[in-house]
Amino acid sequence: MKAARKTSPAVDPILAAIERHRVAHEAFGEAVEASDHVQIRKRGGNASPRAMAILKAQRDQADAAEERAWRHLFGELPSTTAGLLAVMRHAGEHYDSMIGMDDPPDVFGSLAVMTGALLQDPEAVAARSSAAQAEAVSDTASSDPIYEALFECLEADRAYTATFTMPGQPEVEETPELMERRTGAGDAVHEIWNGKVLETVPTTARGAGALARFASGFLEEHGCELDEAIAVLALIGECPALRSAPLADADEADQA
Repeated sequence: MKAARKTSPAVDPILAAIERHRVAHEAFGEAVEASDHVQIRKRGGNASPRAMAILKAQRDQADAAEERAWRHLFGELPSTTAGLLAVMRHAGEHYDSMIGMDDPPDVFGSLAVMTGALLQDPEAVAARSSAAQAEAVSDTASSDPIYEALFECLEADRAYTATFTMPGQPEVEETPELMERRTGAGDAVHEIWNGKVLETVPTTARGAGALARFASGFLEEHGCELDEAIAVLALIGECPALRSAPLADADEADQA
């Protein structure tokens, strides 16, 4: 009788995508260093126009390869909690260096999709646009404190939006009183965003996904500040439900 073959667990595909970007990032850094004409001259190297043109072309190729790897990373879906946390940490480490690229991926929308896919939550997977803000805070029965913070921010944002003329509505006269109300409403939005949302760690896996979906639309609408984006990634990474249990168990805990 043949012995049963031992099968190793499947490797999470997101880990290979992270490694692909890490390698591409290091290669680009090396290409940048290699094309520094000041350092080349200090080393007594060849800094002729022809040599520098070749090095610049190599640097541009490395830059394009890293951007492709970054886009590919956010097109993959993690199959494990560890993979989800790994991509969140990697995104936080590299977000600032990739934010200026042409046609960047929707990092937060992708993270929401990743979380939703692991939870087998169709609504989370489908919600990728700014319209997802309202859907993100719909789970009012949850005890996760992030929902209260997101709902308060959404209500303040709606009050701010109401001070503008919407398509199909009569033109609103821009009076000094309206401008003052608009300024106050805008200040209230950012006060809640910075003072409450960015200070609240989601306690459930669904809450972490809700924060990612909400942030995707909010930062697109109000302008993405680098420190705010990194703060959101840090909050999601600190979610205890993601850190302490498999996603299947976290899903059951969310519904309890």
